[in-house]
Amino acid sequence: MKHRTGSLVAAVAASAVAAVLVGGAVAYRQVPSASTSAAVPLPHLDTAIPQLSKTPSGTPSTPLPVLPATPKLVPPTIALSPPTPAWTGPVKVPVVLAKLSKGRAPQLPYLVDREVRGGDGWARKIPGTDTIFDIVRMGDEVLATLSGTGDRLVRVGPNGRTKYTEGITSLVGGEFDNVAYAAMPPDSRGGVVYFERAGSVWKVQAPATAQGLQVLGVQNENKVFYRWQDSPGSHWKLFEWVPGSTSESAPVQVKSVLSADYVSADGTVAGSISDSAPAEGARTCSTVTQLATGKRLWRTCDSWVQGFTPDHSVTIGTGGRGDDGTATSIVAQETATGKVIREWTGEFETVVAEDDQHLLIVAGHTVKNTLRSIIRCDIGTGSCELALDLAHNYLKLSGD
Repeated sequence: MKHRTGSLVAAVAASAVAAVLVGGAVAYRQVPSASTSAAVPLPHLDTAIPQLSKTPSGTPSTPLPVLPATPKLVPPTIALSPPTPAWTGPVKVPVVLAKLSKGRAPQLPYLVDREVRGGDGWARKIPGTDTIFDIVRMGDEVLATLSGTGDRLVRVGPNGRTKYTEGITSLVGGEFDNVAYAAMPPDSRGGVVYFERAGSVWKVQAPATAQGLQVLGVQNENKVFYRWQDSPGSHWKLFEWVPGSTSESAPVQVKSVLSADYVSADGTVAGSISDSAPAEGARTCSTVTQLATGKRLWRTCDSWVQGFTPDHSVTIGTGGRGDDGTATSIVAQETATGKVIREWTGEFETVVAEDDQHLLIVAGHTVKNTLRSIIRCDIGTGSCELALDLAHNYLKLSGD
């Protein structure tokens, strides 16, 4: 989890939204022409988990396990280059949901009302009425952070078995069933970062002076990125931590970037959201920075960075966000140069990268209770398709 802005607005509004499907809308192809460059459809592609204590800052009675060795990944290149293949079609692409045809279901975990679907594993329903913020899969379980009577983590396993851990406020997932989550006391000071894999748990304590502790990402080689502030409103400090290594007790502060909000899956680049400088007008701006060197690649005040494709070559963002949390555009930009590759226009809530070439977007408007869907858009061509039938369900993507 990064920011709870759009998700929070949509989640609160979802309590007033009917959870009954109103049926799939008939979909039609929509092809860009000289007069309207609208979105067109894509071609069809035929063990028990340990319960953490309510006050996680205590010292375990038994030694923490040593993290099994994983294959060494090739370090990401520092020299960023524009992604391939070359982009085709118009840059601006209007999206009209009623004119999109149906494609395959999302390949990442996603939420329909309170049921987690997609990814590897069976559908799991999250019980209760608490607001759902973050969802990830880990083996046969679904993990979710909730907020209502208090912040907590719920695990839903086979046969609907549930376990709760109090005080968990943020959650992220990675490949190989790796997850990381952060626990904070009610006053948001101090806290603990946890890394979990295959039933084993590692943890690192944040200093008592830390405020707003939050996990941002997990790399494949088990590196965890997290952040905290010295005081509300101050810059975010970014840290990297490798559980199970000799550096486990000493996370390293990443000083090359100021107030990171998003880190690419390979740890190459970071995105930051900040208020504009006086010369930029009263706007919110985004900056993309190379982590290894601290080099600022580019800055824009036309969109808010929301993440990166897995290979970091494309930065994804939202434009024209209103007070209700919805956006009027989804923007894909070359990470190396900031060049706008594609800008889809319509009504959108959240976006994540499904893979290096495709984005998954929650399209529609929860607050207005319009028909909504998760759509898949191809970065290379701009074409889009429905990944779910149009309905009035509450929808959310893992990692948004």
